[in-house]
Amino acid sequence: KTVIDGSNTSGFQRTVLVAQEGYIETSFGRVGIDYLYLEEDAARIVEKGDKKDIYKLDRLGIPLVEIVTAPDVKTPEQAKEVALHIGGILRSCKVRRGIGTIRQDVNVSIRGENRVEIKGMQDMRIFVKVIENEILRQKRLSDKKNPTKMEVRNAQKDSSTKYMRVLPGSARMYPETDLPLLKISRQMINEAKKTLPKMKKDVEKELEKKGLNKEMISLLLKQNKIEEFKELLNIIPRPQIIAKTLLIFPKEIAKREKISLTKIGK
Repeated sequence: KTVIDGSNTSGFQRTVLVAQEGYIETSFGRVGIDYLYLEEDAARIVEKGDKKDIYKLDRLGIPLVEIVTAPDVKTPEQAKEVALHIGGILRSCKVRRGIGTIRQDVNVSIRGENRVEIKGMQDMRIFVKVIENEILRQKRLSDKKNPTKMEVRNAQKDSSTKYMRVLPGSARMYPETDLPLLKISRQMINEAKKTLPKMKKDVEKELEKKGLNKEMISLLLKQNKIEEFKELLNIIPRPQIIAKTLLIFPKEIAKREKISLTKIGK
């Protein structure tokens, strides 16, 4: 893909199609996964000026998984559920965590109008509100007989969106003709299935059977302590004591000794 805004120093972004025609189940119904790509991340802009922009190159070229859902999402609430569901799958696969490591772009269009892509949808607290506001914005334009422009907008902290640029067309995309197709065999798929991690709901059921309450299970998952818990459980078969040691005792020690939890972790 041709990239000329400065976010890729080579002027191009390489993308490999890895999978297609998948799906996930939601409480609203099935949502298709049209494509799964492996692509290289772009440089991030840190300063925008009248005559020059400044980019930081620390994440340029880092492999990035892009998951493209089918246009099956009908409501803002379903969009949030899909985002959380996919995020849960990725966290089960032990991807990097933290703001910005998992990013959602949301495409919004009302009937008969053009598509608008919204970037910067990392904050789940305003996820639904941003989409609702964009729907209202498009409806107001439609009521005034002013067609929605195909554009990219950025989500703001107040749940509004701000214009970024025109939505790029497919003309800047072209296949690499000098490289052979990447062939993924059935054997490769079967081998990958053997190492698939357990999903969050399966881990929760497993821990419930060991006698942990929902609050402890939630904290173990949130603090990414499951592997430590399992390792200790192999040594000392006392799940309640292990969970308290990992979750409660560090806080008590930090408070008593007046030191940070980070130091205790180290």
